[in-house]
Amino acid sequence: MKSILSAECKPISAKLFSNGCKITKQVKLTLNNGINHIRIVGLPSDLVPESIRVSVNSTMQIVSVAHQLNYDELHKLSENTEELKMELETIEKELAEKNAIYDVLESETEMLLMGRNLSSSKEKFNIEEYREAVNFFSERMKRIKINQIILLDEIRALEQKKNLLHQKVGKGNMAKQPTSEVLLEVYGIQEEEVIELEYYTRLAGWIAKYDIRVENVEEFANLTMKAEIYQNTGESWDDIRVVLSSGTPSLSTVQPSLDPLYLDFEYQIENVNRMQKEYNKLMITEAIMESVDEEIESIQQNYVAEPSVNQGRISFEFELPYNISVETGETPKTFAVFNRKLEAEYKYFNISKVEKDTFLLATMKGWEQLSLVEGEVSIFLESTFVGKTFLKPSEIEKQLELSLGRDKDIIVNRIKGKDFKSKTFFGGNVKEARTFDLRVQNNKNRKVDVLVIDQVPVSTNSDIIVEIEECSGAILDKGTGRLSWLNSVEAGESQILTIKYVVSYPKEKKVIID
Repeated sequence: MKSILSAECKPISAKLFSNGCKITKQVKLTLNNGINHIRIVGLPSDLVPESIRVSVNSTMQIVSVAHQLNYDELHKLSENTEELKMELETIEKELAEKNAIYDVLESETEMLLMGRNLSSSKEKFNIEEYREAVNFFSERMKRIKINQIILLDEIRALEQKKNLLHQKVGKGNMAKQPTSEVLLEVYGIQEEEVIELEYYTRLAGWIAKYDIRVENVEEFANLTMKAEIYQNTGESWDDIRVVLSSGTPSLSTVQPSLDPLYLDFEYQIENVNRMQKEYNKLMITEAIMESVDEEIESIQQNYVAEPSVNQGRISFEFELPYNISVETGETPKTFAVFNRKLEAEYKYFNISKVEKDTFLLATMKGWEQLSLVEGEVSIFLESTFVGKTFLKPSEIEKQLELSLGRDKDIIVNRIKGKDFKSKTFFGGNVKEARTFDLRVQNNKNRKVDVLVIDQVPVSTNSDIIVEIEECSGAILDKGTGRLSWLNSVEAGESQILTIKYVVSYPKEKKVIID
């Protein structure tokens, strides 16, 4: 009967993806001369068998590698969980008793205080009785306070034990699933050897998060990238090296293709040659079968059990400069990845037709050199949290632009002009005019740049003509009717921007302008 050596591997490093993790483990074993049968236990249940890779030194030779699920531990886990629950009930009872005793002592304290007040309110009292009452009160209060201190220490200790048991019960419930095992056959000599095991699991991963802090709108913006790491692998990560990858190994590596889109006239022919129909069916069937065969072959050739990262081409990686520790099943932990200063330009932005408030915008340069990934951004202005947004680098065209919140010191009022509304008839047409004034007020003690956006209507019918008579030098987008002004406004000063346009259309028609 062959002897099997069981061993547990210790995680030494992990490469984290957004939806999975490649874990590297090591184990030291003393082998026998010849063939050794090794069972590595306690691995995650969802371990991808095809991703298993075993490395040994030059004095060993791997004969075979196999994977299996172990269901034997489930019953033991269930029994252990029940024992933990019973222990938890005992502790909760003890806690309730301790809290009840503490409440009784509190009530006794209130009664003693009431008795003292009654004694001191008597007009005539015996000095000896008073002295005895004071001594009794003092001694009893001292004893109550000592007992309360002892009780509080005991309650805190029980609460800690209760919380620990809750965690163990939770982990026990989570662990009610089989574990993976790797069976090895290796040929070696009788000495201590190091075996390294790698595999992929979906029970761990990371999410990118960012902080952008601006202390002064005349200085750089500080960008901090953080990694929120979670792991539910069923084992503790203690002081391991971590690499964060932007890759997504669960996605197909087969590139998409685009088939031609052929157009032809639709013929209404009732009597189509039956043989032609049958031939078409045959060709379609053959094409489908050929396509299926190609797809199966493609999947077999392109399936990557072990995620590979081609840094700089397909994905990029961040290696944390320190080791980390994360318990399985605990709340995700956040770790700093890097901090960078970005050159930034600041301007104020207002669309008073839609929103009265003015927003401070930061346009940052150099972000494209940082290999950023999608993630939530927390924004801070002058050490105050102002809000959150979501960063999607793939959707940024040139510059990274973020809103830093509302600023009440820059006021833009959109008011009706002197000749706001007029309507005249000319021949067979009606002419309607509209006038608006935008008053930009800078209440800050410094000059600021303000980007103001408004609009004029855009005609989609040749019978409707829009003429712009005044726009105070705005840049006009003719396709959308968007008007934009980027002006510098001195401290304490204001500017007036005027919009005036005329809409002409046939008098028998109706056009909604406002």
